[in-house]
Order: sequence, then structure tokens, then C-alpha cells
Amino acid sequence: MRARASCAKSAGAWPLCWRDISLRALVLRTACGAFFLGFGSLYILYAIRDLRLSPAQLGFVISVGGAANLAGAVVAPRLVRRLGLGRSMIASFAVIGIAALLPALAHGSVAACCLVLMVGQLGDVAWPVTNICDRSLCQTVAPPALLGRVNSAMHLMFRGVLPAGALVGGAVASAIGLRYTMAIGAMGFLASGLFLVFSPVRRLRTLPVSAA
Repeated sequence: MRARASCAKSAGAWPLCWRDISLRALVLRTACGAFFLGFGSLYILYAIRDLRLSPAQLGFVISVGGAANLAGAVVAPRLVRRLGLGRSMIASFAVIGIAALLPALAHGSVAACCLVLMVGQLGDVAWPVTNICDRSLCQTVAPPALLGRVNSAMHLMFRGVLPAGALVGGAVASAIGLRYTMAIGAMGFLASGLFLVFSPVRRLRTLPVSAA
């Protein structure tokens, strides 16, 4: 048993994340999604400069997202039981991506733009669902000896790639404008969910058997 545990530790988190097809889909989705999510760093500049929202109006819009996030944490367990794990992961990611498209579609008066942005912020209800499902799947699939390393690898793929997306998004916005850049970021984020759609994750009804 000790020899087996030592071998598992020496294998490392990255080979495991790539060999396991479910973890591989999560890693690729996380990295691709984080890159395009980095384009969202332009959100505040876009809302204030292009849509002409005041800081107070923008603060109110963002608070809607906070309330939606809290609601998502409450409904997440019930949603997973109803739809199944895989479908919940894909559906929640799709909701986030579609909601991210709305700011780029905002036009007209400040009041109209505020309304569109608030509807987009309601998409934050899906963030707790996708986070809970992702963490639960990782904790079930990864061997106990490598769980901490797998979680760190996933965290690195998100936090490490996000700044690169912000940098590229800024360069793209300088060339084509904030609105189109926001749209590209949203579409890229939405497309990254295809890594889950074309993987065995979509067929998961419940968590697989624990690696323990």
C-alpha cells in the first residue's frame, strides 16, 4: 500500500489531469474559458465610457449579480438532482456564456443599458452551480494523495490564464473597440463549454465512484 501511494504521488497532478478524460475536459474548458473571461476585464470601462453609466448605476447593476450568485448557491443542489451532474455543468456554463453576450448588445438610453446589464448579471446565478459541480467531480475522480495537487492545477489554469486573456482583450479592444471585444470574449467563453459537451462528462447523472 505504501509503495502504491508513493507511486501515485510521484505521478503528479498534471499527468493525471491529462490521462483522466473527465479531468482533461475540465482542464481544457477551464483554461479556454478563463482566457476569454479575461476579456471581461473591460466591462467597467465599457459600461462607463461607452454606455455612459454612472458609478452608482454600475454599482447597482453589479449588486444584482451578487444577489443572483447567492441564489445560485441555494438552488444548486436541487438543480443537480433534477438535471444530473453533467447536464447541470453544461447548462450552467451555457447560462453564463449567454448572459455574457448581453452587455455587447446594450444600446439606447442609460436606463435601457442598465436594464440589459442587470439581465446579464442574472447569469451569475449559474456560477455557484458550475463551481460546485467542478469541485465535486475533481474531488471524486482524483486519488486522495493527489487531490490537493489537482485542485491547485485547476486553480492555476484559471487564475494563471485569466491575466493573459485580459492582456489580449485589451489589445483587441484597441484595434476593434470595446463592444466587439466584449462580444468575442463572450462567444469564446461560451464555445469553451464544448469541451464538456464532447466528453463523457455530459453523460454523468451522478458523481462517479470515488478514487479512494
